[in-house]
This record gives sequence, C-alpha cells and structure tokens, in this order.
Amino acid sequence: MDTNFEKYIDARFDNIQERFTYIKENIKETRGEIKELTNNIEKFKYWFIGTTLTIVISLGGLFFAVVGYHAAVMQSQMQVFSDYVKSEVQRVAPKAP
Repeated sequence: MDTNFEKYIDARFDNIQERFTYIKENIKETRGEIKELTNNIEKFKYWFIGTTLTIVISLGGLFFAVVGYHAAVMQSQMQVFSDYVKSEVQRVAPKAP
C-alpha cells in the first residue's frame, strides 16, 4: 500500500520527462531569439555607423562648398577693388612730360 508521500512523489514526478522536453524546447527557442536579436543589433550598429559617416561627410562637403564659395566671392571682390585702385592711381598720377 502506498503512503501519501509516495502518492505525492508519484504525482509530482509523473510527467517529468515531458517537462524536461518542454524546458529544452523553450531553451532552444530562447537561444534562437537571442541570435536573432544579436543579428538585429549588429545590423543596426552598421546602419548607425554608415548613416553617421554619411551625415558627417555630407556636412563636411557642405562646409567646404560654403567656404570655397565665400573665398571665391572674396577673391572676385578683391580683384575688382584692385582694378579700381589701379585705375584711380593712373587717373590721379601726374603724367611725365
């Protein structure tokens, strides 16, 4: 005759193999999800690095374009002023006999 404790133990461990199988399957699923998330993180990391580099290079190009344009405008204004000064000096300078 079984005691209450033996009945409890039998009922408690009746489906233990099924529970182990269920836990193993859940572990496999969790590992798969972790791998998938790791891959997504790697993809996001590369996307973020690429996007950041693209923005930095674009801003650098924009900066050099603006600076280059400003330098060209300043150069043309200086050339116009230089031509004006030359013409005024020739007009005002006394002519040799």
